[in-house]
Amino acid sequence: MTPAGTAPLRACGYCAAAKNVTGMVIIRAHARDYLCLRHQQWLRGIHRPGLAALPEVTGSQRRHDRHTANIPDEDIARAHRQARDITGQWLATGWHPALTERWQHRHRRLTAALPGPEPVLADVITHPEMLAIARLLLARRCAPRPGPGQIGASLGFDYPSRPHPCDPLQLHLG
Repeated sequence: MTPAGTAPLRACGYCAAAKNVTGMVIIRAHARDYLCLRHQQWLRGIHRPGLAALPEVTGSQRRHDRHTANIPDEDIARAHRQARDITGQWLATGWHPALTERWQHRHRRLTAALPGPEPVLADVITHPEMLAIARLLLARRCAPRPGPGQIGASLGFDYPSRPHPCDPLQLHLG
């Protein structure tokens, strides 16, 4: 029996090969399964880049897994959906120039390490911030609303002390 909140996902090819499996392996992924930490491989989407050029992505996933180990998968899945929505809006509209610049730098580093045409890897380059936002959303259930200083510390940039009321994060925290 697999949990209801899981989705089919192609397993890490290196992990499968280590067990002498040469075909494609489909696993039932949980909400927190985005990458293979051991082999630094992104597991979601069509493009599955290696993450050696972006060690902050695997590091953020390890921290997130430690901090959310005792939280139900349904809560994590909801927070991740909301956080992906927030980072997607930030990326598309350039809400926070410091983050946009960081994401562009990550994108350049990642595409330089990939052969062939440049794929769209928005989920990969925004992943550390998506996880930080998800932790903020999960923490708001049992703690007071985080202030701009705490948000900025979590995201690693100077979050405005008076954020715009239409900032997607403010809408989700409100």
